Amino acid sequence: MGCCIRGEYPWNRGCKPGFNSKEDNLYIINRSCIRWTYYELNLFGDPSVEFRINNAPDKPAAPSGPYQAKAGEEYTYTAVTTDIEGDKIYYMFDWGDGSMSDWLGPYDSGQEVSASHSWEKRGYYNIKVKAKDVNGAESDWSEPLRVRAPKAYDALSLLERINEWLISLFGIELMPLPFK
Repeated sequence: MGCCIRGEYPWNRGCKPGFNSKEDNLYIINRSCIRWTYYELNLFGDPSVEFRINNAPDKPAAPSGPYQAKAGEEYTYTAVTTDIEGDKIYYMFDWGDGSMSDWLGPYDSGQEVSASHSWEKRGYYNIKVKAKDVNGAESDWSEPLRVRAPKAYDALSLLERINEWLISLFGIELMPLPFK
């Protein structure tokens, strides 16, 4: 609020200078006229300016999707969260193998997001996801989904492993593999 009232009142009309003023901002122009100024100041700023505290989106639940995977094959995982202000949300997946997705989105608050990934090596991977609203406030990481990715074997690699095992144990070769 910033209000300023200025006026000139002749003495002979019965107006009392400073009647509505909070401060004595009186200026005598001559004996029959006075100029006064009324200022009102809001110490907390202009009420037409709205200050908003941006809250981070809720921490997403653990991603959902397959918890067993074959190395080299692509799998899809989903996540969802909400933002208390209803802001649009971006998501980022941590795939547990040192790689992360880019920020995906923005999506509406409460809208499910999907992302796909494949692992090149066998092992256990903890997939996590975090959310960020369009104003930049980030959630904590979700609880992880533990994924097991065993090594993918094809028929030929399985025969090679059996052959190596027989050679190491008995010194015999099940079948010669000329294309080694």
